[in-house]
Parts: sequence; structure tokens; C-alpha cells
Amino acid sequence: MKNHQSRAKRSKDFMENAFSLLSSPLQFTKITVPGASSINHISIDSSDNLWTHNSSKELLKVDRNGTVLQSLPIRSLYSGFYDTTEKGGLLFVDMTEQKVKKFGTDGNIDLLLTTEWEPYCIHFSRINGDIILVQFTRISEGRFLSKVTRHDSTGWTQVIEEDKKGRRLYENIPQYITENRNGDIWTSSSWGQVVVVDSSGHHRFNYAGQAFQSHFSPRGICTDILGQALVCNSWQINPSVHLLDQDGQFLRLLMTSEDGLRSPTGVCIDNKQNIYVGQQVSSTITVYKYLDLT
Repeated sequence: MKNHQSRAKRSKDFMENAFSLLSSPLQFTKITVPGASSINHISIDSSDNLWTHNSSKELLKVDRNGTVLQSLPIRSLYSGFYDTTEKGGLLFVDMTEQKVKKFGTDGNIDLLLTTEWEPYCIHFSRINGDIILVQFTRISEGRFLSKVTRHDSTGWTQVIEEDKKGRRLYENIPQYITENRNGDIWTSSSWGQVVVVDSSGHHRFNYAGQAFQSHFSPRGICTDILGQALVCNSWQINPSVHLLDQDGQFLRLLMTSEDGLRSPTGVCIDNKQNIYVGQQVSSTITVYKYLDLT
């Protein structure tokens, strides 16, 4: 165990020393998604192909040129309700049926699990292959209860909904969910803030933006090789991408309106640590580089 922990620490230290933050992100390409008017969510597979959606209720797998490689008709479009697996499949939630399904590379759709409440957004863990979900239920007109659940391959389920004092962690329905290299689960809601718990479900911190920005409406969220989080502030008065360290400390604004942002809503990172940003008012995904090997 000690040898394993020592190797993990050396690997972590190497990554932290190997990458440095560029003074400003470099935009190097744009990808136009056929038939899209907004890019609310993006997920990338191991071959660097992107899953996103168009305006005709279809999920689309596109390459770097925007060529459609696969498509999947769906009932409705909402925030982060799909994610890629390591082997190239696509997990997605069917809110109406309260089910999680997998769209395989062979075009088949398999049922993975049925949820207790309505599922909203999903993340496939790159650490252990678990499925991590946001679920919600309506308790009255305009009022909801939300929780995060983790599901492993044996059928075990972890439920995260309250802190140690019995207070509910999620005041609104989280719209996006991700996990960093430490196993911390990050959620974001445009109606509230970013909420972070550790792998055991213990509350770590909330993030509600910076005082120098008049509005903070967090949407798309992802994490990088350093455990840092990138959070889209979609508010059109001050659109931006916030960079936070793994403890929720604000590091800097990676991108703002000066970089062409108007309402960023979708974000993901590939294995080379390039950022893909989609916006609510555009059919284009913009790709940036923000880390450099030292």
C-alpha cells in the first residue's frame, strides 16, 4: 500500500511540475456543429471526437472538422445529460422514463439502471468507471429536492444529499456534474453556485463567484490533469470561464468577452489539456490551449 501511495504521489508531483499556465489562452481552431444553434454541453471521447447536440433533438458525434460520425434522436434537450465512456460509448439519461442508457459504438442502446427520482445530469468516472448522477423530485409547484448518487458495476449505490448537520447540499437542481483526480464531485447550477463534496459525500466547499463580477451563473464544468476546475459563467453581462484550484480557490479568469465569449455553457478538456468551449448563442465550439509543458 505504501509503495502504491508513494508512486501515486510521485505521479501527482510530476504532473504539477510538468505543466504551467500560459499567460493567456491561445485559440487555435473552431468546430462548427451542423444544425446547432446552441452548444449547451460537450463531452469528448478517447479518440478526441466530440459528442454534442443540434437543434433537432439529436445527439451528434462529430470529428475535428465538424463531420457527423454518429447521431442519436432523443426526446428532449437539457443540460449535462450525457457523457462518454473510456471505451467510446455514450451514457445518457432519459428523464421521462427515469433511466440511464448507453449508446454503444455499434449503435445499440442498452439499459444500465432505473433511478428512484428523475435523473438530470451524468458523469462517467475516469477513476473507477462508476456512474455519478444528479437526481431530483418535485415536492410542490416550483420546489424540488435534489441529490447526487453514485452507482458501481455491482449495483451498490451511494446517496449524497445532506451535510453533517443535516442541511441539504443542493438548494436547486444541479445542471452539470464532474469529478476531479482526487475523486471530489463538483456540481453547478445556473440558479445557485458550485457545490463540491469528497468521494465519501462529505461537503468540502461552495463557490459563488467573485465580487468583481456583478453576476455569476455557473453552467458547464470540467476538471483538468492538475485537479483544477473550469467553470463557465454564462451570464451575458460578464461571460467568462473561471479557473479554480482543487480546494475551490479562485486562480484567474481564463477567458472573458475579450476572448469572444458571449454566453459560455459547455466545456470539456481532452487528454492534451486543450479546452473546448460551447456557447448558448452559437453553433461553434472554440478550442483553446491554456497549459504548457515546462
